[in-house]
Parts: sequence; C-alpha cells; structure tokens
Amino acid sequence: MFPLGEAGLVCYNETSEFNDDGQILWEFTRYDTLLQKLWVNKLYVDPSYRYSGYHLSENIFYALYVKGEGYATHFIIAKINIIDGELSLISEKLITPLILSEFEALGDIILFGGNIRDNPVVIMHNSFEKKSKILPAIYQRDAQLESIDIDEINKLFNITLLHKLNGNRFTISIKTYNDEGELLNSIALKPTGIENLSSGKVTKLPNGDQYVLGTYSTLRNIEYSRGMYIAKLYEGHQEFIKFYTYTDLKNFFGYMKPRRKERVENRIKKRKIAGKEIRLSYRIKMHDIIPFGDMLVVVGEAYYPQYSQPPMNVTTNQSYRIFDGYRYTHAIVCGFDEYGKLSWDNTFEILDVLNPSLTELVKVHVTPENIYLLYNYSNNLKMKIVSGNEVVEPKKSEEIKTYYSNDILSKSDDIGGTEYWYKNYFLAWGSQEITNYTDQQAIGSRRVFYINKIKIE
Repeated sequence: MFPLGEAGLVCYNETSEFNDDGQILWEFTRYDTLLQKLWVNKLYVDPSYRYSGYHLSENIFYALYVKGEGYATHFIIAKINIIDGELSLISEKLITPLILSEFEALGDIILFGGNIRDNPVVIMHNSFEKKSKILPAIYQRDAQLESIDIDEINKLFNITLLHKLNGNRFTISIKTYNDEGELLNSIALKPTGIENLSSGKVTKLPNGDQYVLGTYSTLRNIEYSRGMYIAKLYEGHQEFIKFYTYTDLKNFFGYMKPRRKERVENRIKKRKIAGKEIRLSYRIKMHDIIPFGDMLVVVGEAYYPQYSQPPMNVTTNQSYRIFDGYRYTHAIVCGFDEYGKLSWDNTFEILDVLNPSLTELVKVHVTPENIYLLYNYSNNLKMKIVSGNEVVEPKKSEEIKTYYSNDILSKSDDIGGTEYWYKNYFLAWGSQEITNYTDQQAIGSRRVFYINKIKIE
C-alpha cells in the first residue's frame, strides 16, 4: 500500500494466479480518496524473482524484484505511471552480486545499496543507457550502509555510512553524488566528546536546510544507545551537533506504570545528587525528521530482540534459543528548534507488539495544535494525542470494523499496515478471516483484505 496524498493510493499485491509459463501474477491498482478504483495493471513475474522494495519519484512508482539466493544477481523493475497506470519493465543483470538492503530511483537512475563480503557498496544503474557503475569512496572495511536519500530538486544522492575511526570510535559520514555518479562532497560528523555515533538519517527540509538525526553510545557495543543527537549541515560542513541523553527527556519513562516510573525517576535523581553517572542503554529505531513550520519533530521507537528457549534436548543434552521477533516498548516524540535545542518531549506506550521484522510501527501526523500517534495491531487501532509535553488524549484502542454488521472476526494479522494519508485521514489495512451466520450476502467463512479510511478528530 502506498499513499499518494489527495491523489489517492496505489495498492499492489501478489496473487495466487499463475500463467502457462509458471509466472506469478502481481496486480497494481490505484484508488482515489473515496477508495474508488481508477485503474488496474498486471504483471507476471518469474517465481525465481522475489519482491524486494518500492520507490515513488516524479509520478512514477517503481517495484523491484531480484533474483539470487542471498546475493542478488539480476533484477526486474516495474515502472508504473500513477496517472494512467502505464507499465514498462527494466530487466538487467547486476554489475556485481550484492546482499541488497537499499533501493532508490530518480528518473532513469536506479540505486542499489547493500554489501559485499561485509563491506558497503552502492551500484548506480542508468536504465536509459543500460550502463552501471559502482559509486566511489563507499566500499571500505569496518563500515555499514545506513541509508540512501534523494534530493529530487537538485538531482543529487546522499549516501550515509556508519564507519569506524582510529581505535574503537564510530561516526557517520554523508557522501553526495550527482546523477553521473561523481562524488561532489564528503563530510564526517565530528562528535564533541567521547560519543560513538551509532546511527544516522539525513533529512533535507523544503527550505534547503539539511539535518542528520541519530543515536549515540559511549560503549564499544554501539547497538545500545545512551541518547540521540541532531546535527545541521551547511554548504557541505557541520554547523553544529548536539547530544541529548535519554535522562534529558522529561517524559521518557511515561510508558511505564506509575509506581515503576516513580521508582526509576527517583533512582535517577539520587544518582544525579550524588554526582554519579547515569547509564541508560536502549535500542532505538529513529524515523526521518518531520518538518513543521519552524519546528523539527523527531520520532524513535524503543525495542529489544526477544528469544524463547525450548526444553533441553534430552538426547543431545543441548539447549538453544529461538528468535521470536522484536518487542517494542514505547515510542518517543520530541520537538527541536532549528538550532537543535530540545523544546519538548512525550512518549507513546506500545508494549503489546511483537514484530518479526524491525519496521517503523508508529505513524505520525502533526498539526498546529496536536500530534497524532497511531499504529495498527491485532485488528485494533491504537492512538494517542499529545501536544508538546502535555497528553491531550491518553492511549486508546478502537477495533477495526468489518464490512457487514453481523460479521464475526475469527483471525486477523497481528501487524496491520498504517500510514498517514492526507488532511486528517490515515489509511489502515490488513487481512481478516471472517464468519457470518446471518447476512444473506455474506453467509459462510471468507478471508478478506481490507482497506479502511480513518478520520481523526
């Protein structure tokens, strides 16, 4: 599902239909804001290719399919004009196999990001000229690719890397390329103290200002962060970088029950009075910065990997752990001014979500009065409304309605989809298994894919 604002949305899905050549049917459908169908297009894909990502640029929707076990070797890209649904295909062999993690597109230029033998690499492919090249100054040891961001106005590409400095220090580098693949600028963020930068996301605002947001650690294990940072870039240089520990946030522990929250906060106060170091370690997945007026809204989700341990095998006398998924605890939402000063913060408790993959769960809509935080889990929309440090409306849950009044829901996706759409509307989608014993048009059992238009007030 890909929202297009007031232009509607694109829904794309793999069907269970095959053609005579054994290819799988994919359908692409555009709906308007009343969820009325505008067009449908179809694509048959060889089953040796797996769907690997999408991108929208200049009214063209790109869907990527790659071939290869582990290392991708070939790709197919479906280019769909969202105005009329016209579809064209690009089918090529990658210049070198890679473990794919990033995919972006701009016109005829396609970027594939990933790694080869644990070293980051980005391939630029010109689909018009049918030529590929590996971007320079990216392939290096002790580094990993964080993100690829496109400046559509200037037709530039920003590649963000996490890499090691001398010793055990880590920092973030941003490398800027033009659409010819030429390196125009490279900047490494400079921490002010002993901080190790552990993640980074670049956001370019409509006024041209460029910020980097991420987490940092003072530990060798940078998976656990001590806080977050915000940096501003100006004309290819670092203008400032500011660090905030999680204890700097007034409401960081707002997701806890009152008694536990009070105990934790009292313990922190005592350590501060005694002049002792306060150490909080969290895994936080940061979102892109949301610009709103002269405010920068920042969202991050706290999580940890959860494992279960089955009974020991009595034959081999061995035990092992099974990865169950990522357990989310809460989301933080913060407001910064243009100089990186923290203005306010709030939290959105999650706790009930176990996700098999690490994705951005909480979706956000910012208005001059309020900030709306929402996610879709187990057929329920969970929402909280905040305004700066204040809670306007505590977390509430509303069941997603089925089509017929006498439908009985027997099963639904644990993790449903949610995205902000336009104005004061969100989209929610997922699948449900339903039984109906009463309504004549729906008697029996059925499995449906639902799309709901959600109005927030």
